[in-house]
Amino acid sequence: MSLSTLAAFAVANNNAKSASRATKYWELDAVELRSFAKVKDGNRKLAEDGGQALVITLGKVRVDLDAIAPKATRVNATAEQVEEFTGLLEDAIGAGDFDEALLDAAEKLNPANKVANVTDSGVEADTPSDDVLAQLG
Repeated sequence: MSLSTLAAFAVANNNAKSASRATKYWELDAVELRSFAKVKDGNRKLAEDGGQALVITLGKVRVDLDAIAPKATRVNATAEQVEEFTGLLEDAIGAGDFDEALLDAAEKLNPANKVANVTDSGVEADTPSDDVLAQLG
């Protein structure tokens, strides 16, 4: 059996993430970023009472909520308030109230802004020096 026989049955994995398809948020302007911002429940586990800690995310980064209150990171909502608060946050995103925070979040996603884990000598910063190893041994 040759590989050409399998060609009729081959499919592409639509769930696979490829670098060419990935959105480069740091290259977008604030208006474009608004469409990628999502309001989500920031709780790791579902609350028994149905309440949620609403957060705005851009990719895997949480967006600062300084437009609501200084240093705010989430909005706590009871089960009855979730739908209303989610709508208010989505409207605020669309109105541009979080544009500055979205641009900051996009920069955090830029791989060029990641700090390397090496020193000037090229040795990893958390590796003990030969002198320290000699003292221990």
